[in-house]
Amino acid sequence: MNFENRQVVARKLRTYRCGLEAGDLLRLKRQLLVRDHEGRPTGVAHEPGERWTVLPGVVGEPDVIWLAEPDGSNHTWDEDSIFKMFEQVRGS
Repeated sequence: MNFENRQVVARKLRTYRCGLEAGDLLRLKRQLLVRDHEGRPTGVAHEPGERWTVLPGVVGEPDVIWLAEPDGSNHTWDEDSIFKMFEQVRGS
């Protein structure tokens, strides 16, 4: 999926089609290498076990899941692959 840089101000979707809800916690299953906008590794990685938070999404784009990284930065993820890299944390 190709995401363009744009400002999103109306994130009112609380429940995603995959069942995730804003406020849910996700745990990273395996290392995730950070890449720049041209796909080159930056030398930074997110480590397994990191907890990311599901944020409200955009109603018109329910297949794009908004997440807060451990440092609070926003990140988007494709709904079709979210559970390949993350597992939902229950009753933490």
